[in-house]
Amino acid sequence: MEEKGTARLEAFSDGVFAIAITLLILEIKVPGSEELKHTSLPQYLFDQWPKYFAFVFSFLVLGIYWTNHHYLFKLYKRTDHWFNLLNVFFLMTISFLPFPSAVFGEYVHEPEQFAASVRFYSVGIALPAFVWLPIQPYVGRFPGHSRRLQPRARPGLFRE
Repeated sequence: MEEKGTARLEAFSDGVFAIAITLLILEIKVPGSEELKHTSLPQYLFDQWPKYFAFVFSFLVLGIYWTNHHYLFKLYKRTDHWFNLLNVFFLMTISFLPFPSAVFGEYVHEPEQFAASVRFYSVGIALPAFVWLPIQPYVGRFPGHSRRLQPRARPGLFRE
């Protein structure tokens, strides 16, 4: 059964992206007096650089994924059940990204954990890209799918 539009799916997707981006900053904690007993505030803040890096890099990656996702929904005015399921799977990987970002920010500066934290972070960043791969053929290359999803009228962009 076809849906009449993409508005609900877009709103849900935007919400998942917003929450994932918000979760990134929660890993950067304000120090309490206990953390500052053996160091100064400026030194403590400086020592948090791996968490800042993980936040900024992950924010940019999520921003790029959101931009591509947003653009895809500007191309189609309808969705269907299978596209919704592909989108949910994609959003699952987006919502997972704050966890490997937190692990990376916590352990990248520890020599014993460096390699594992970088590998785990790399997998977290790559997962949405791998899940995105079947979305493009589904929406535009398989016969009949673009008719079900109904492309928006844009001269020269879609084959009739």
